[in-house]
Amino acid sequence: MVFVFLKKDKRGVNFLMGNILFIILNVTFLMILALFVYSKSSSLSFYEEIYAKKIALSLDYAKPNMIIELDLKEVFNKAQKKLGEEGVQNAINIQGNQVTVRFSKGTKGYSYPFFNDISIDSSYWHIDKDGVYVIVTGDYNEE
Repeated sequence: MVFVFLKKDKRGVNFLMGNILFIILNVTFLMILALFVYSKSSSLSFYEEIYAKKIALSLDYAKPNMIIELDLKEVFNKAQKKLGEEGVQNAINIQGNQVTVRFSKGTKGYSYPFFNDISIDSSYWHIDKDGVYVIVTGDYNEE
């Protein structure tokens, strides 16, 4: 009965169908956008960028002969499930003035420079504290 009423006035049908199509397309677009944002924020590549920048900032403010302990428990457990124990040990690499964090296999990771001209004596995951990364700085580089 409703369809019979709509068929009598063709302008109303076109207007209604146009609005319904517009709403369906907008809802579909917003759902796809929400899924994209959720997948990017929960993936390990998101954490690679965040922690590369955090480590680089910590090294920018580091003084000679300093021990820096970073709490990375949140990402450590996720990366350990994905990479395994050996992969996590090599997930953070500091060479020269560049920090590279790689929590996914087959990717180049995320690199971020730091500007402090300090040498890095060692960096490792703390054995007794789960998810704590330790960086030991040395003296300033002499060049």
